[in-house]
Amino acid sequence: MEIIRANNIWEMYKVKFIKGSKIIWENFWALRDISFSVIPGETVGVIGENGSGKSTLLKVIAGMLVPDRGTIYVTGKVTGLLEFGAGFETEMTGHQNILTIAGLYGLSQEKIGRLYDVIVAFADLGRFIDAPIRSYSQGMFVRLAFSLAVHIPAEIVLIDDTLSVGDEYFQRKCIKKIIELKESGKTMFFVTHDMSILSKLCDRVIFLKNGRLVADGSRKKIIPLYSKMIGEKQGIAVFEKGDVKIIFNNGKLFIYHRETLLTPHEGVYTVMHQQDTWSASTQGDWHIVSQDDERIIAGGELLRLDLTQVWNIWIDRDEAIHIDIEIESAQTIDLDEGYFNVMLSEEYVCWRTPFDGKKFPDISLEDKNWRPLLNWHSEHQCIAVYPGSSPGDNPVPACLVTQNDATPVATSQIYNTDYSLRCRVAQYKLAHIHNYSHTQAQRALFFSGKIIVGKDKADAYLKNTYEHSILNNQDMQIVFTQGECSIFINSFQKIMVGKINSFLTVETREYYSSRAFWKVEKDAQGRIIAIGDWPDLSIRQRWRIELTGKDSFSLKVKTENPRQIRIQEQDLRFYFSDTYQQFQTDYGRKAFPEEFCDFEVDVLQRCISQGSIGLYSRQKEYLPVHLENVAGKDTFAKIFNGDRYRKKRVINFYRMGESVCASSVEQEQDFNVSVCFPGHTPPSETGPSGTLQQQDLKFIFEGGAGQIYWQGQKLTKKLGFYSSLRLQGRWYDSCAYARWTLKKDSEGLMCEGDWSPLPLRQLWRLRLENSNNIIFQIYLFIDKPVAFDRIQANLMLSEEYDTWDLGTRMGIFPDFRGEIDDEWDIIACVDNREYDHLQSGVTRVNGPRRQHFPPIKVSSSLTSSLGKFCIVNSDLYHRGRILRFNEEGQKFNELGQYLLCEGNIVIDE
Repeated sequence: MEIIRANNIWEMYKVKFIKGSKIIWENFWALRDISFSVIPGETVGVIGENGSGKSTLLKVIAGMLVPDRGTIYVTGKVTGLLEFGAGFETEMTGHQNILTIAGLYGLSQEKIGRLYDVIVAFADLGRFIDAPIRSYSQGMFVRLAFSLAVHIPAEIVLIDDTLSVGDEYFQRKCIKKIIELKESGKTMFFVTHDMSILSKLCDRVIFLKNGRLVADGSRKKIIPLYSKMIGEKQGIAVFEKGDVKIIFNNGKLFIYHRETLLTPHEGVYTVMHQQDTWSASTQGDWHIVSQDDERIIAGGELLRLDLTQVWNIWIDRDEAIHIDIEIESAQTIDLDEGYFNVMLSEEYVCWRTPFDGKKFPDISLEDKNWRPLLNWHSEHQCIAVYPGSSPGDNPVPACLVTQNDATPVATSQIYNTDYSLRCRVAQYKLAHIHNYSHTQAQRALFFSGKIIVGKDKADAYLKNTYEHSILNNQDMQIVFTQGECSIFINSFQKIMVGKINSFLTVETREYYSSRAFWKVEKDAQGRIIAIGDWPDLSIRQRWRIELTGKDSFSLKVKTENPRQIRIQEQDLRFYFSDTYQQFQTDYGRKAFPEEFCDFEVDVLQRCISQGSIGLYSRQKEYLPVHLENVAGKDTFAKIFNGDRYRKKRVINFYRMGESVCASSVEQEQDFNVSVCFPGHTPPSETGPSGTLQQQDLKFIFEGGAGQIYWQGQKLTKKLGFYSSLRLQGRWYDSCAYARWTLKKDSEGLMCEGDWSPLPLRQLWRLRLENSNNIIFQIYLFIDKPVAFDRIQANLMLSEEYDTWDLGTRMGIFPDFRGEIDDEWDIIACVDNREYDHLQSGVTRVNGPRRQHFPPIKVSSSLTSSLGKFCIVNSDLYHRGRILRFNEEGQKFNELGQYLLCEGNIVIDE
């Protein structure tokens, strides 16, 4: 039974045209020979360009217009939201308009009373319900009009595109109400330009163009046709091969499989950012450069960014869609960031990557923003999406999106959109898109990738592409992709615990492994062999990843440098989940900070040349991880808390010095790190420390530095009593760069430190004499000739000490300065040529708050005539008073043992 039938409807307007002083009236046919019928309960979408006759058709159905030709039959009461102001009295309040319009629909006062509170609550206008509607904004008017339209009892509901005027919250509220009306069996006509909303609400679509009915059928057939025909014609192209059809429409690419739209809303599009300006490909002035049986080439001018995008699109014999996007500009290209977005149908219910996969969460009315679904940013990652198992006429097929090796470094992400869009999104973010080439500075590759349609094809691509890049071993999986190594544990939950990448510093520029071009394969032993090249650098990096046990693997990295280019530094960085709360080294156990700063924070302030680094989590599913540096002596590790952006725990292995120029593959590896997940072993609190104590005096040596306590009060500050060496402009501290062993006997402590990056060892002999005197001797053992810029022994004391005394001079410590060089703030000096025996002291200002800080005197004899004794103020961070023994330009041409300095530290009560 038909509820609406239109037979050959024609509707004409007389339009007045004024040209100069001449007035011309012309007939304009808004509707031309329109015929269709609608059965009860259908939801019909009406689409078309502006001026195509959509609103006129709704007015004819509503009875607001009588056809000039033809007939319209409507059975049942009609209500709706049409043009602004229709049926409303602007001088009347919202309250009065509700009562008046409801009465015009024939409702009794009793029914109006029951509906009034519901209408007012839905409109949510607050006090303005009692204000004249001439004072309403467009959005407020839409709230009232829509609420009236959907709550007045009627069999037919007409909704025009005025819904787009409302705010985001009210749009979601309206869509939810429309879905409720649809499910209750109402017959509905819905006019919109939003294909995403149309796909969700309407099963049938009427397509109007220039007042004529172009097509009438299912949304899966009509929307592709609309996408093809609407827009600037010079920017539209259609290409089809097999079951796959693509429509490029002015900066948007729509993909269909057997006439089913896979990419709703904006389809496939790009967004770029430069300084404070954003521009999407949909905002460009597009034209089809060429189209043949093989490919489509389209160019679009993005005037806001003063550049052109060129899309090169083709479908191969396997029906994979290839997309290459380049940027052209009259200027050197330098963009802050860019995005390649693929909007995907909500019918996709789960996603997969080479690493893992999960179900998409439902998109609810409360979802106001896009929600990211990947916890880790990933480079060069495939994203596959799969539909549910429910059958349909043309169910969406599985779809895989991937970028090619040629694409600049990009991080991928998977999103659920907000409720108004209700889409899945596969996104690639590109950072710092630039081209400084002297020959091709005005051209740069933006994105290169492909979209594969079909479950079997997607599964095969995932397997074949990454099979040679994955190592599996019981509960552990290692995956190498585009210069990054990802670590997974727990085969059931597939927990990603870490990532590894590297970078080189060459002539002050950093070259990241993720920006190199990689060739990956497995050797006969099943090891991953990855070789990466940077296009503008004659340096190659070789990674070898090998399973070494059921819960361990090793990573060896070698940098090949045939031209002997000077490499300032090499870094191999391990990023671990922030669920790891503690770390363990030979220096003891410590907790990571709970908060993340804007920058990475050195949490140990020491370099680890050898020994194990352990990370521990309170969450049982995150197994402890141990890292062991087994490379040569020129490799060190430091431990950082990541920045606010990454929120990760960072273990940074780095290599520096002349050895970084080595080019032979046969030499030892630049990095050789063993990684193990040994189970839930509680961390030990032991470390290389030793204590000397007599009565009120206690001296603790731990990890290359000494701390002094008097009557339980710590007199030293931060670094304490430590030594420093500067070689070729770089500082090496005893508490950061040496690995120490300690022996304690009846005479005191003997502490030996091995400086792995330097050709020396250091020996400290420490003992207590009486109950207020620390005797020290510091020796150097030289393994090969070396010339140091400077050698220092430092005693860093609390800022509570205010006065210094050099015997012949004395003074008051100044305030700490914020910006000072690596000399810190040298207040006074005396050298060895003036005194054979140096002596200094610091005293406190009297007062009850400082009663536990006794005066300290230090005396020392230096072995070199170049030696100095200095009074120093540190920077604002350390906030320490420093007594320093200093030797400049010391050369050691002969191997053997040298006495650096000896002396005593006296607590002078």
